Amino acid sequence: MRNVHVGKIATHLEALCNKNKAKYFRGAPYWTSEIYGFGKYIREYGYYPSLLPLCIYSDHGVGNFHEPQPHEINSDSPIQFYHSPQQVMKWKKYSKKPCFVLHSPFVYYRKSRNISKNRNAKGTIAFPSHSTPAIDIDVDIKSYVEQLNKLPKIFQPITVCLHMHDINKGVHKEYLNQGINVVTAGNTSDYGFTDNFYNILRKYNYSTSNSVGSYAFYSIEMGIPFFIYGPRAKCFNKSDKNLPLGKCNSFKISDRSCHYYKMLSIFPPTITPEIRTKVETDLGLIDGVGRAKMALLLYYSLIKFIFSLASVRWVIRLVKLMKKTKFSK
Repeated sequence: MRNVHVGKIATHLEALCNKNKAKYFRGAPYWTSEIYGFGKYIREYGYYPSLLPLCIYSDHGVGNFHEPQPHEINSDSPIQFYHSPQQVMKWKKYSKKPCFVLHSPFVYYRKSRNISKNRNAKGTIAFPSHSTPAIDIDVDIKSYVEQLNKLPKIFQPITVCLHMHDINKGVHKEYLNQGINVVTAGNTSDYGFTDNFYNILRKYNYSTSNSVGSYAFYSIEMGIPFFIYGPRAKCFNKSDKNLPLGKCNSFKISDRSCHYYKMLSIFPPTITPEIRTKVETDLGLIDGVGRAKMALLLYYSLIKFIFSLASVRWVIRLVKLMKKTKFSK
């Protein structure tokens, strides 16, 4: 009976991550400003209609990289955005393209919907370091689960939230077989991802991971203490051109990520004024452009995009995508 129950949960998780759950426009000019539901709430924040393409490039989370990445530098978008003002300053060394601080679309969504932690919240939500199609993650899941289960009673019960890429690789089955509850926010290309994420997060008193990711910032901003815990994941880059190939250490990507790792490894976790200020700064909540200015920038980028070769390349990609979709049916 237990195997049947585990099988049903696994099937449900896989369905949430199914490629057919991708709701945003697959032919969008720039994926980074659309993924995780960003596109929906960047548009809403900037009074920009959903029918128009977003012609901006952004980091697709609270970045831990020391310098701008090749895919950002090489983008033909008219404007670049980063959550962190520090990253905006660094951008000026690489490009003359306009660059601005992005007010977190996630936090805008949370505050505009008055989302807060549930009154009956309990336990801990764990976000294991996730893989990508280009990067594999190796971690002793049995050991990780054992460590999570040894946390003091106040942190129990434990639920693991897995990224879509790990669900697609079958990692959820390994956690389920260890007897731990597993959830997911679903397909990262689904506009419902943001809503799914907060519906999960708000149910817990604490959050944790074995690495620093955007979930840490969203947790702390919402008032949920976050802490680093568990075995470090071993990363192997197979084909991501933005990082060196082979073994990679996610904890040494930048001075900032190292600083956060040390700061958030303190146990028991607490949200100090220093942590809150740093998190709010790197989420763009202090220096991010306001809604009126965002509207101007979005329309400006659209006009610049239309009268550039970038729009021609985009139309060509759209035609190819339409043909591919037609023949695949």
